[in-house]
Amino acid sequence: MFYSETRKLIITAIAYHPLPEKSEYHHALYYMNHKIFQKVCRQMKSFFVRLNAISNLRSLPIHAEFKLTEGGDLISVELNPLRYGGFGFSGLSYYAHGQCPYLSFFLDKPYD
Repeated sequence: MFYSETRKLIITAIAYHPLPEKSEYHHALYYMNHKIFQKVCRQMKSFFVRLNAISNLRSLPIHAEFKLTEGGDLISVELNPLRYGGFGFSGLSYYAHGQCPYLSFFLDKPYD
């Protein structure tokens, strides 16, 4: 996600990382789909709107990680501007939707 020049919240991708039983496979799988997006997008937006009400951020990309509890609550684990668009998600969103999070951020344009 990123905050635009006008402080607007722009979510560029939401991915799910299931925790495997074997720790050797911990970083092996991330995926995204509409069901995951619907399940957590509202909570993520709420989190980032509250964060910006406190921090007053603009033109800032953020890689964010959350833990989803069994009760359906999100707990923030990591907020890191330096990892924005990492792990190949920029390529995934480009080839799946024709959207590039880097261009979106630098051109200050939300996804369509």
